[in-house]
Amino acid sequence: MKMIPLMFRAGSFCMVRKVPKRYAAVEARKQVWLSLNTDNHVETVISGHT
Repeated sequence: MKMIPLMFRAGSFCMVRKVPKRYAAVEARKQVWLSLNTDNHVETVISGHT
C-alpha cells in the first residue's frame, strides 16, 4: 500500500494528492489538498488515510 502524505494545516489533517497529467487542461493546480476533518492523528491513521 502506498503511503499518502499527511499535512497538518489550519487545525486539521489534510491529504496531499497530485493531479494526474490527463486533467491538466481542466485543473491548473499541480496538487490538491483534501481535508480529513479531524485534528486527531490516531483517528486519521486508523481510518486508513495513510
